[in-house]
Amino acid sequence: MSEQQRNFAAGFTLIELLVVLVIIAVVLALVVPAVKPPERSLVIKANALALVGQIKELRAAALHSNVDRALFVDVNRNVFWVDRVTSYRKLAPTLSVGAGVRPSDVVSPGIVRFIFYSDGTAGGGELVLRDGNRAAAISIDWRTGTPLIRWSG
Repeated sequence: MSEQQRNFAAGFTLIELLVVLVIIAVVLALVVPAVKPPERSLVIKANALALVGQIKELRAAALHSNVDRALFVDVNRNVFWVDRVTSYRKLAPTLSVGAGVRPSDVVSPGIVRFIFYSDGTAGGGELVLRDGNRAAAISIDWRTGTPLIRWSG
């Protein structure tokens, strides 16, 4: 092997360098979104879906046990809990929470109740989560007790 051939074999070709740069770019494209904080729209969506899941579970429990059940929401502290349960779940602190219920379902200032009866009906009402110009309005149909989310923003 001549000295010129040895020098050529000892380096990298331009193609090899480009392949390595493409591999690094692909890895960064996959890793960077994974460590980025969640978008604000995902925060409101996750909280709304958590509430709807709790509502559906509570309605099913009322039907199954033949006992009325209730979901309580503290709109000032951004927390909610189920009757007969001592722990509560937090909503994102960035959300503002509002509720529209019957006057009999206002438990105290800032705390409202959504009741689900053992026959499948409910007290009805609406819970609104806002994050800037985004909102999720969760309406509870009094005839069926089922929740419906309306998204805006």
